[in-house]
Amino acid sequence: MDENKIVTDETCEETITAREEFITLTAPDGSEVDFLEIAGIPLDGNFYTILKPIEVLEGMTEDDVLVFKVEESENGESNLSLETDEDTLDKIYQEYLKLLDETENTSKD
Repeated sequence: MDENKIVTDETCEETITAREEFITLTAPDGSEVDFLEIAGIPLDGNFYTILKPIEVLEGMTEDDVLVFKVEESENGESNLSLETDEDTLDKIYQEYLKLLDETENTSKD
């Protein structure tokens, strides 16, 4: 993984709240963190979102991102759980690279 390496932090399992230009996640301790959504990746019947914090989080660099599995709760709300499985993260990263390649090829046409 290169410039957009995928980082995981076990302390981030939150519920999603959408805003105009960014997504705010509320951590179990009640603190809120704003993210930009980099990409949404469907994989093996699941959906993952790659999020980059607006402000660099402790233990992360400016180029680091977090990957969350998006799941629907019983009441229809989207819940995010931090993906920590290295094999799954590698597959998501490969899908992301394919998406970037497709986007670059489309913009050249």
